[in-house]
Amino acid sequence: MKVALISTNILSTPPEDYGGLELVVALLARGLVERGHDVTVFAKKGSHVDGATIRELRGANDLESYKEYAPELAEFDVVHTHGWLKAEYFWKRGHPDARIMATHHGMQPPSATPPSPKPCWVGISKSQAFIFEESWSVHVPHVYNGIDVESYPFRERKEDYVLFLSRMMPAKGAHVAAWLAERTGTRVLIAGGSFGDTNYPGYVDAVKKMCEESKGHAEWVGVVSHEKKKELLAGARALLSPLITHARWPAYGDSFWWEPFGLHLVEALACGTPVLTTYNGATPEIVEDGLQGWLCPGLRDLEAKMTDLGRGPTILHSPTVIAQELRSHAEHLFSYGAMTEGYLELYERLRSGQEW
Repeated sequence: MKVALISTNILSTPPEDYGGLELVVALLARGLVERGHDVTVFAKKGSHVDGATIRELRGANDLESYKEYAPELAEFDVVHTHGWLKAEYFWKRGHPDARIMATHHGMQPPSATPPSPKPCWVGISKSQAFIFEESWSVHVPHVYNGIDVESYPFRERKEDYVLFLSRMMPAKGAHVAAWLAERTGTRVLIAGGSFGDTNYPGYVDAVKKMCEESKGHAEWVGVVSHEKKKELLAGARALLSPLITHARWPAYGDSFWWEPFGLHLVEALACGTPVLTTYNGATPEIVEDGLQGWLCPGLRDLEAKMTDLGRGPTILHSPTVIAQELRSHAEHLFSYGAMTEGYLELYERLRSGQEW
């Protein structure tokens, strides 16, 4: 099968450090190549996937890039777009037989109406797919994002820290992590990146200041490489992800977040590291409370569990949270192989004319 995967021109595919979407596209391309398919990845300059053709996105934005590669789309059996604009649907309007499929990595639909009557949209979780179905009144299957589980170091014994690792935005809760560190006396490393902090001006500086004032409990790490991220995840007693449905920050008021997937949660499990998070979007699909970590209804519950985590040298505070079973859970549901097989089933449906 000849497959086009549309990535972004924001980060390379795979990314050098921060960037979940681009990592997922690279692993999907790898999985397809391993199964004998002819894959072209449309991605930013500097991208590389063994065995796949890279078509550089040269436009200043998604629309400009699309105008360059649109004439090439007819060459492919399936065009699978992961980009933010989904401009490929412009092309489909003039080519109704085109086999276009889209995976959206954001928390909500990019438009009030679907881009076509049968958009062949795919969710990255049941929770996200449900939102699209309710918004657009169309069927939306889901395929979980996958990772290369074997590439993540596995450790049963952990070091003396809890890790926060995510994009730097209020709804992801870096400021909550810093507050919990001081409140509970637990050492918390705060790592992650942002896109220049343009959407949330001053937030990174505010979190850094909270770390400085935390009596040494919260430590600012900032952006880390992909390999350093794995090292930190493997050594942590737990990954702390205090996702906030409604977050308020004085500089720009309220923000809303409903987690569409949570790749960092899966990466932690692959390392044998439990997850401490809130009930938010897809988190209950990844973490079952008391088995892969702990799901907390609110801030006080997070505080109580953080206090527990600060008391011992290993993660085994609960007989049901077992490091090897965390990794097995990731291997079973969230490997890039499972993701590839899920998408191949949908590609075959699309090729046979079964649009949804």
